[in-house]
Amino acid sequence: MTAGRLSGDWTAGRFGPVRVVRVGALLTAAGAMVAIVTGHPVVAVVFFALVGLGIAASFPLVVSGASRLHTGSPGTAVATVSTTGYFAFLAGPPFIGFLASHSSVRVALLALPVLAVATALLAVEERPSLSTPPTASEPSATI
Repeated sequence: MTAGRLSGDWTAGRFGPVRVVRVGALLTAAGAMVAIVTGHPVVAVVFFALVGLGIAASFPLVVSGASRLHTGSPGTAVATVSTTGYFAFLAGPPFIGFLASHSSVRVALLALPVLAVATALLAVEERPSLSTPPTASEPSATI
């Protein structure tokens, strides 16, 4: 994860933040699927490392993107995304435990690739009309 976090800015600058989030989410989904279905612990550890690499740059890029896409205060957008992220951090393990108690750990862990694919599908390009303030020659959208 450290390598992914440290190289995230460079990667986003070169390929674009949305592409980095999408590819990272798909890498997370693929790595999680292999780690879940494999019966070998060493293979699972290697592919869970790929999960960490896929996730590493996503949170900072999502927070940054939310601050630019939100039509209100950027601080509100950052707070909303951060709160949602911390909620997932706190609620994720009990949720997986709940699913595991009603099925199996392998079935419960399938929530990770499903949510990763959803992340890849929900990553949106920045819309210039919301990200750039109007210039003096353009009418303001606010009243």
